Amino acid sequence: MIDVSPDHIGDLLDSRFLQDIIEHYCEEEEFESLDFSCESDARYAIRRWIGNEPKFLPEESKYSFNINLNSNMWSSKQHKKLFKESLKYVLTKKLIVSGAQLPGIDFNIKGAPKEFNAWTESHDKNWIWTERHCKNAENAHHRFLMLLWDEWFDEPFTPADLDLYRERVDRNFISFPFNPDCWGDAEYKES
Repeated sequence: MIDVSPDHIGDLLDSRFLQDIIEHYCEEEEFESLDFSCESDARYAIRRWIGNEPKFLPEESKYSFNINLNSNMWSSKQHKKLFKESLKYVLTKKLIVSGAQLPGIDFNIKGAPKEFNAWTESHDKNWIWTERHCKNAENAHHRFLMLLWDEWFDEPFTPADLDLYRERVDRNFISFPFNPDCWGDAEYKES
């Protein structure tokens, strides 16, 4: 069985593309000038804020905390495999794994209130349009993740055989993907 967590990919995207992060590094002008639904802009953003795979990796590295804004995500083949399998799982299941608002991939409902309690019947009337809008955003998000796969791995994407995968939900596996010594006992999402 292959243990994965969609949160590995979601946390990666959040750590690079959440508005607070972009603002912290004073990169909002460049970031917001891009359209992530456009392949060239999306590839640029992946290379700029996430990075490509390093060509030579050691087989194993005990720990890696080499995660800063412009570093590559892994320092060993073991870490690369963990992210590869998690991304394959996310792509196969077509999951939305990040709260980051990527320019050109908009999940926001125009005119929707910020507070859930402020939702009214007039917002419900626009829901049919919103469902179609969200479906387009889901497709654009999926295309973006496919480009991420293409940038990271030197092989075509093939869907995961989901019968071989188990989604781990234990906090240490999710929070510390590069430190297997602190994972502890595995807990799995119920099917």
